[in-house]
Amino acid sequence: MIPVPASPPHPPLSSLLLPLLLGLTGTSHERFKVNQPETSVSVIAGDEVILSCSIPHQSQKGIVSWFKDAKPEPQLIYSFNGSQFPRVTQVKKNNAHLIDYSIRISNVSPMDAGTYYCVQVRKGNHGMKFGSGPGTYVSVEGRKEEVSQVQQNEISQTVSTGETITLSCTVPDTGHSGPVAWFKGSGPNRKLIFNFKDDRFPRVKATADTSKPGNTDFSIRISDVLLSDAGTYYCVKFKNGKPNEYQSGQGSQVFVTGNSFEELKVEQPESSVSVDAGDEVTLPCTMSSLSSKGTVSWFKEEGPKRQLIYSFNGNHFPRVTQLQKTVPNQIDYSIRISDMSPKDAGTYFCVVVQRGNPAMELMSGPGTHVSVKGAREQTSNIQQNEISRTVEMGKKITLSCTVPDTLPSGPVAWFKGSGPNRKLIFNFKDHRFPRVKATADTSKPGNTDFSIRISDASLADAGVYYCVKFVKENLNKDYQSGQGTQVSIVAPPSLPMVLGPLERALIKQAVNFSCMSCSFLPQNITLRWIKNGKEPSTLRTQVIKLKYGSDDKALSTTEMVLDPKDFNSHIACNMDHPRLPHSLHGKTEMTDTVLAPPTVFIFQHPISNDKINVTCNVRKFYPQNAPLPWLKNGNTSHIDEVLIPTRHRDGLVSVQGFILVTNANHTEEILLTCQVDQDERYKSTAKAFLLSPHLDKS
Repeated sequence: MIPVPASPPHPPLSSLLLPLLLGLTGTSHERFKVNQPETSVSVIAGDEVILSCSIPHQSQKGIVSWFKDAKPEPQLIYSFNGSQFPRVTQVKKNNAHLIDYSIRISNVSPMDAGTYYCVQVRKGNHGMKFGSGPGTYVSVEGRKEEVSQVQQNEISQTVSTGETITLSCTVPDTGHSGPVAWFKGSGPNRKLIFNFKDDRFPRVKATADTSKPGNTDFSIRISDVLLSDAGTYYCVKFKNGKPNEYQSGQGSQVFVTGNSFEELKVEQPESSVSVDAGDEVTLPCTMSSLSSKGTVSWFKEEGPKRQLIYSFNGNHFPRVTQLQKTVPNQIDYSIRISDMSPKDAGTYFCVVVQRGNPAMELMSGPGTHVSVKGAREQTSNIQQNEISRTVEMGKKITLSCTVPDTLPSGPVAWFKGSGPNRKLIFNFKDHRFPRVKATADTSKPGNTDFSIRISDASLADAGVYYCVKFVKENLNKDYQSGQGTQVSIVAPPSLPMVLGPLERALIKQAVNFSCMSCSFLPQNITLRWIKNGKEPSTLRTQVIKLKYGSDDKALSTTEMVLDPKDFNSHIACNMDHPRLPHSLHGKTEMTDTVLAPPTVFIFQHPISNDKINVTCNVRKFYPQNAPLPWLKNGNTSHIDEVLIPTRHRDGLVSVQGFILVTNANHTEEILLTCQVDQDERYKSTAKAFLLSPHLDKS
C-alpha cells in the first residue's frame, strides 16, 4: 500500500488565484460550482494519473484550465482551448448533468507531485468571475528505473516577449554516453534549438558547464523571447554513433505573450446575424490595438472543423472582401461575404494570429453566429462547401461540389480562374487530366456529387477553382457556377545557393556574395549571413523578393572587404521558413574568392664548372596553379610538373622549382625567367641573367 498524506498541503485559494488573475479587468466574489471529487491521489513514477473535474451544465460558459500550485506563481498544466500540452490529455466521462473536464497526466515523475486545481474563468457583467475546485494533491512514489530517465521539471511556462526563460533538463550519468540536444516540436518537423557544441544559437545558452565530468544538468536559457518562441520543447539524449533518438524528456510547453497583451481586445459586437440565401452579410470586427503582435484572420467554427475564411495578407478569397482597405495601424477588420447559402451557416470568429513559426492564436473574438434563411430555393444552386483550402506541395487536394439533380441536364466541368482566361481542369468525360480524378461515379443515375481530387499538388495549382454547370442546348455558355474555392499551396524553399564574385579578388578589395532560394510559399522567408559560425554585424545585407508567375524567389546580397584571415574562412547563408523544421544552409569557402600574388626569387647554385642549378622560390600565394614554367630568353624551356607545396597556417602556400643550366651551345648571356600564372590578370615573374663566361667551356 502506498502511503498517502493525511493532510495534503492545500494553500489558500486566494494565494493561488491572485497571480492567475493579474491583468484581468476586475473580479467578482460570485462563485460557481467546480467539482473535484478526490482530495488526494497517489501514483507510481512512470505511470499515469487521472485528475477528475466536472462543472454543471448551467455553468458551462467560460474557459476551464488546470493549474499546479508552484512557486513563485501557479503553473498552467492544461487548458481546454485546443492547445497541445506535453503528457496531458483530456478525459471525457458521460454525464447528463455535468460537463467533464478531467485530465490524464502520463509518465508521471516525482517532480509532478503537488496540488492541482481545476479553475473556470468567465466574463461577467461586472468583470471577471472565477471558480476553483478544492484541489487534488498528487503524491508520487519513485522507483529505481526513474533515476535513468531524462527529466524536464516544468510541464508549461508562460513568459512575456523580451524576457528570459529557463528550461530545465536533468540527464542521469548512469545511461549510455552520447550528446544531448534541445528541440522545439516533435516528429520529423521538429526544429533544433541547441546542441551544446557550437555557437550558432545566439539567444540560447547552457546554464551549467556540460563539459564537466559527472555533469547531469543540461538546462538552457533563452533570452530576448519572441512570440515565435511559443511551442513545446524537448530535451533529447542520443547514443554515440547513433543518429536516432535514444531518450527524450516529457516536454515543456512555452506560452509567450506580448508585453502589452492586456491592451489587445477583439470586438465582435454582433453575437448573431440572419441573412437570406443569395444575399450578402457583413461581419464586424475591430481591434483595440494590434501593432506588431500578429495578423488578423477570420475562421468559421472552432476545433478540428475550423475553416479559414479570410486573411488580411493580400490573398484572394472567393466571395469574401474586407470593408476597409489595409492601412498602417488598422483597427477595423470587418468582412463582407456575398452570395450566402445554407452551407455558410455557422459561427465566425475574428482571430489575431501571432507572426512567426509556428503560427499561434493570440486572441479571438467571441464569435458571430450566422443563420441563412431560404433553404428551399437554395436547393437548386451548385454548392462548393469550402471557401478556401490549404495543402502542402506534393499532397492531394479534394474540392467538393454538389450539383442538384433538379437542374436541366447537361455536363459539369471544373475551371481554375474565371473569365475568358480561365483554364479547364476537369470535364468528367475523357482522360486528358492525369492528376485529376472524380471522387464519385458521376455516371450513376441520381448522382449529385461532382467533387474532384487533384494529386501531387504543385505551386502552380494555387488559385480559385469553380465547379460549373452547362446545359445541352448551349454548351458555350455557363448555366450556373459554384461560389469558388481558393486553393493555397504551402511549400518549403529550395536549398539556398551561395555565389561569390566571378573573378578572384585581392586582399582589402570589396566583393559581393549572393544567396538565392526559390519555389516557396508562404512568402515570409528570412535569409541570414553567417561567417565562420557567427552573424557579423559588419556585413551590409540587402534582401530582395522576386516573383515569376507562381514561383517566388528570395535573393540576398552582401558586401565584404577581404581580409588576410579569410583564407581559412567560409561564408554561409542561413534560411528560415515556416515550412522548414530547421534552417537550411548554403555556403562557399573564401578560398574560392581570394587571390594572393606571390613573391618570387631566383637563386643560382653552381654545381660544377659547366653546370648551374637555378632555384625559383615562390613564396606565400594562393591559389596554387601547377605547373611552374621556366623561360630561356623568352621561350619556354622547361616546366616543373611536380611541385610539393609548403602550406602555412594562414592558408597560403609556397613552392620551389629547379632547373639545371649547362654550357652546351651557350656562348652568350642567358635571360632565365621563372613565371607563376595564377589567372589571366595576374602573372608573377622573377628574372636572372646567366653570363656565359661563368660557365667553363673547356
